[in-house]
Amino acid sequence: MRTHSAFIALFLASNLAAQWGQVNNGFATLDYGAATHGVTPTHVFARAYNVLYRSDDNGDTWTAVANPIAGNPSDVGYYFNDRYFAGSSSITACIHFSDDEGDSWTPATGAPSATVVRGFFEYGGALYAYTSTAGIYRTIDGDTWSAVNNGLTNLNVIGMASSGPYFVAATIGGGVFRTINAASWTQSTGIGGGDLNGENVWRMGGILYYPPKAAPSTGAPTMVIHGPPGHSPLSSASAWLR
Repeated sequence: MRTHSAFIALFLASNLAAQWGQVNNGFATLDYGAATHGVTPTHVFARAYNVLYRSDDNGDTWTAVANPIAGNPSDVGYYFNDRYFAGSSSITACIHFSDDEGDSWTPATGAPSATVVRGFFEYGGALYAYTSTAGIYRTIDGDTWSAVNNGLTNLNVIGMASSGPYFVAATIGGGVFRTINAASWTQSTGIGGGDLNGENVWRMGGILYYPPKAAPSTGAPTMVIHGPPGHSPLSSASAWLR
């Protein structure tokens, strides 16, 4: 289950110091938390309970917009190729786009259905959407989506990150897969059989981090890493070290 923060906070900076402040003006309720859903050149998007909101003043005030699906405000959002995309959990199209900052929505052509879009990842001039049961979908032009799952033997993708010419996908049950252009995925090595249920994957500096879920027997999570770039074979994201 995705957990949202209890409030939205934007970073406020001055020449002398930086501080955080709550910016929740306009949200009908925060009983179920809230989460930011990406930005466009003119707006910030956020979700609070079952309503999608936008702000044109850096979060000082929020206004409800039409949900991509009735009663379904989306799980994630991303701006790409002059369009704002919303990813949802739905039995129909799980990706919608808006060309008017959320006033209206259109189901994306070729979008996955009957799954959950967990996130978007932009890489190499394309936008990727990773899902809970349908693997990974890609759009290059922002108009049409298609699955890019060749070699991706586990379609339960929880996160994506880049590593030099490669980018990787972390899965729940299959560990980490890598590719250069999404034409074919290869499962990485070095991750133990008990660590294949990932929680995410991210890059910090020149190192990729992959935290598996805690082992039920010990309750102690482990961290699997690879890097830094330029040191074979770790720079290719093919092998991982605990």
